[in-house]
Amino acid sequence: MCVLNKKYNSIKQTLLVLLVIILTMTGNTLSYAMTASDVSDIACGIVAYEGDDCTDVSYIFDMLTDGRNYDYSNYVSNMSGYIEENMNSASKVTLLKYALYLSFADSSNSLIKDVYDTCVGELGIMSYVYGLLVATANYPDDAKDIITTILSLKHEDGGFSINGNYADVDVTAMTLQALAPFYLAIQEGSTLSNYLSDDLCEEIVETVDVALTLLSSKQLDNGGFSSYGTENPESASQVVIALSALKIDALTDERFIKNGNTVFDAINEYRLTDGSFCHTLSGESNELATIQVFTACVSYNQRDKGSIYDVNNYEGNEYYSVLETTKTDITKTSETDISETETTATEISENVSDDKSSFSDIIKPLLYVFIIFLALVLMIILTIRKKRHPLSYLSVILIAATLCVAVYNIKIFTKSEYYSKPSEKSDICGYVTISVMCETVDDPDNSYIPDDGIIIDNEFVAIENGDTVYDILVEVCKNHEILLDIKGISTGNTSSAYIAAIGGIYEMEYGELSGWMYFVNGESGNVSCGSYILSDGDEITWQYTTNMGEDLQ
Repeated sequence: MCVLNKKYNSIKQTLLVLLVIILTMTGNTLSYAMTASDVSDIACGIVAYEGDDCTDVSYIFDMLTDGRNYDYSNYVSNMSGYIEENMNSASKVTLLKYALYLSFADSSNSLIKDVYDTCVGELGIMSYVYGLLVATANYPDDAKDIITTILSLKHEDGGFSINGNYADVDVTAMTLQALAPFYLAIQEGSTLSNYLSDDLCEEIVETVDVALTLLSSKQLDNGGFSSYGTENPESASQVVIALSALKIDALTDERFIKNGNTVFDAINEYRLTDGSFCHTLSGESNELATIQVFTACVSYNQRDKGSIYDVNNYEGNEYYSVLETTKTDITKTSETDISETETTATEISENVSDDKSSFSDIIKPLLYVFIIFLALVLMIILTIRKKRHPLSYLSVILIAATLCVAVYNIKIFTKSEYYSKPSEKSDICGYVTISVMCETVDDPDNSYIPDDGIIIDNEFVAIENGDTVYDILVEVCKNHEILLDIKGISTGNTSSAYIAAIGGIYEMEYGELSGWMYFVNGESGNVSCGSYILSDGDEITWQYTTNMGEDLQ
């Protein structure tokens, strides 16, 4: 009986190993129905990953509102110093966000009023959204006018965006977060609703209800959400924060469960083994994605209180008094640490992330030989150790076969191969023009940025039937030997392609709202660049934005 159990365990372990390898090679993860306990596990994993020394301002705010006992005095002091020194240079949205955080940690700080008076409405809808959150916490008398302005920016589909005529998931969710305290106050008859007229109350309720229906319709089959055509955990997290602010349970509300999958099921697909989260599937750990997922977990765990951004939910209770207790002193926060999120543009390796690149004829056979050699060594070791069960040998063979299949499918261009001229097009159906610009960035220290901000200037390109914005960008960048960092591509499918960097200039390098956007005939694309099929005469423009397109208007 003991021998049989050992054999059974050996078979079970072998199958598990194979399953893990297959999932790793395909980039997929198991999906399962998340529970509230699982959400707490995610939060604990992020805390363990970030530790007590994380200096991200949003993370520390989440720790404060989550009731974790720390001495936040150093955090408050350094954040105040940053606002004072960058009042005229930092993004208006960033300053408003910090003013909101100060409302929790040091509500009497005079900088809150200074930021509020100079920044609300100065940078599009997001400056109104954060302005409303600051007003709710400090100046509720002003809320009526800000809400009226926000509602006037609503699109016909019932949602909100920074630009264009169609709703964006992130902006719609963040707008709901700002409106949530008033929506709940209207429903529950609390004091905050007294600052609004009856007509405005009705419009708020209608707007929120319609926006919730819109978000539900935009939810993907796996429970997730996408922004600008690319699925990511940040968009899903913003939806969770919005739902929690409205006291809606993201795990049980049927409007936000698709094919048995909740928002958290989709978010969990981006979780890495170290507890952090990536921005795109199979990507590396991403600070912004990790922090936003943590905010979503904190919001969900406190959904019975409403919005985590409503200071009225914390004042006078155990969470708000956290400043008076000391468990660990967060001492590493500095003025530079709380500046806008930045990443360093690094040289992209010669293995440019393109769809189905190819190994050279020399490397590919060598890899096959190496895999077979390892398999033979492993089988010899099994023989020497007298583990000669047929299943053991079969397991080694299956693993080797799986690796060989992976080598066959994964292709990488050498630099010379990648930048070689493309073959002549045989099915030309028209011509388009393409420009790539980064005029919004003024950084003399970044050698990747041209003096005039123009990387590609109005280039004329032939297209074939089915060519996409992505196809043309890759083609012209190859012709000019311009480096690209492309994410969201798997097994040759480019429909979800996401451009993280062009010419060494990366997303989030100049603030957490910075990155590359594309426009066709002056209209921003509402799908992934890999899904936008071009027509004769189209004019493509790629532009780098530091504020999700607001600076491009």
